[in-house]
Amino acid sequence: MAREQLGSRNYVTVPQDCPVIYRPATLDFRTFIPPLPTHEGWPQGWCLLADLVLRLPIFMFVRIVHIRRVIPGLQEILTHPVKKYLLLVHLPSEMRLELLGGSRKFLFTLFEVVQKLCFIGLIQFGPQRLKEKDQLFVYVNRRAVLLDTTDSPPAYFKVIYFSLDDCVQYSCR
Repeated sequence: MAREQLGSRNYVTVPQDCPVIYRPATLDFRTFIPPLPTHEGWPQGWCLLADLVLRLPIFMFVRIVHIRRVIPGLQEILTHPVKKYLLLVHLPSEMRLELLGGSRKFLFTLFEVVQKLCFIGLIQFGPQRLKEKDQLFVYVNRRAVLLDTTDSPPAYFKVIYFSLDDCVQYSCR
């Protein structure tokens, strides 16, 4: 049912070998992402970094982690209108092993990205269970907003308010 609904709304043919569709309303990166698991003693929204890695679409993974080898079949998946949104866990095991490189070096790159997201306030860090980078609790701030300040006049660590309304509007976002 969800497969036909997604295909008819987005004018694409959804392959029969695609996994469960969790968001049939639109075809985007959230289509195949399952809900986050709950961890005992943690409120809803907190998850391990490993949970996020398992729910990372392939096209995002390739943009974050530099792939140095040519992997057979990867380009076809990345150019397909539906398969590019598949998660890493949905790839064939040979391709997944080639992508992950048999090591956990990709975790350091992903951790740096998550750390930068924390610095700008989109994610909060919780305690780390073990020394592994993927055993870190994170919370994704769902209502966080980034302000585009590219059209602002150049100033370094200087915010200029022209009126009280500007100050309130900037502070309330």
